[in-house]
Amino acid sequence: MGATREETNKIYLTTFQGLMVRKVPKGTPDSKMRINKLGDEVHELQFDTLSGYLDDIRLEEPPEKNPEYGKSWCIVIEDGDEVLELKLGAKGREASAFLSRLPNMDFSKPVKVKTYWIQGEDKIYRGFLAIHQNGEKVLPFYTKEEPHGCPDLEVKVVDGENHYDGSKRRDFLLRVVNEAVLPKIRAERPLSESATIEPVVADAVKEAISDAEEDIQPPTADDIPPDEDLDLPF
Repeated sequence: MGATREETNKIYLTTFQGLMVRKVPKGTPDSKMRINKLGDEVHELQFDTLSGYLDDIRLEEPPEKNPEYGKSWCIVIEDGDEVLELKLGAKGREASAFLSRLPNMDFSKPVKVKTYWIQGEDKIYRGFLAIHQNGEKVLPFYTKEEPHGCPDLEVKVVDGENHYDGSKRRDFLLRVVNEAVLPKIRAERPLSESATIEPVVADAVKEAISDAEEDIQPPTADDIPPDEDLDLPF
């Protein structure tokens, strides 16, 4: 009789207004209640910092119930007995910030992921993300000054308005992840759950993933405009 792993110790997180949130049952200690975009009451644990070893990065298809939200990057971080899966919209600022720093990360050491909710000069609040290792901020490898082959955004005019097409950039970063980053992670973390186990996910876990996907925010713009620095403003 073959052995299977039906449950995992995974924690599923998404971002909302500069925080990383985990949906939990009503009454969970330290949880906060809010009304989501569907008008439903949800209860969440909120975090602005995650720490652990980077185990995996994968690009996932849109949720079946909300295909208009587009693809998302799943960032897998292992912290002792916990495996944290953070979903970031593929077109979002947070995902771009994370991916742009991958070549400057040391995958043999833990990372600290921090999120922020910052008001810009236009009075609009936006989510930002920063990475730290060894007590220092990890700087982006792909920048406007030194793109290192990363394609620029393409400007397309639709009904007299500029829209930014980042499809070539996303394709480039996907190749970087698959061809350069994941082999390094596998070499440094050969015994990690992500590298060695393909779990059979129980129905309860599938439901938790589905619940988390309900609140993934659809992109509000085609992409990050070219004058938007991927780094934090401090």
